[in-house]
Amino acid sequence: MTLSPKDAQILQIIVQYCEDIDEAQKRFGKTRDDFIKDRLFQHPCSMALQTIGEASRSFSDAFITAHQEVAWKLIKWDAKFFCTFLPYLN
Repeated sequence: MTLSPKDAQILQIIVQYCEDIDEAQKRFGKTRDDFIKDRLFQHPCSMALQTIGEASRSFSDAFITAHQEVAWKLIKWDAKFFCTFLPYLN
């Protein structure tokens, strides 16, 4: 399958936000407790997850079909769930 320019751009966006989450972990900590206790840690991660979920909705049908090994529905659902219920974690 040839990667379309649109799908390539979406992948670049997702990679950047994954790197942002990695940087947030380096800055704030890596444990679940670190995350739960620190709202300033939660914010960049939740925004990144929300963006990843939203971006994943924009892939072409051909891209989704070619990469069925990825749990696309779970990515979309997890991002929405996480962002909706994050305020209730504390």
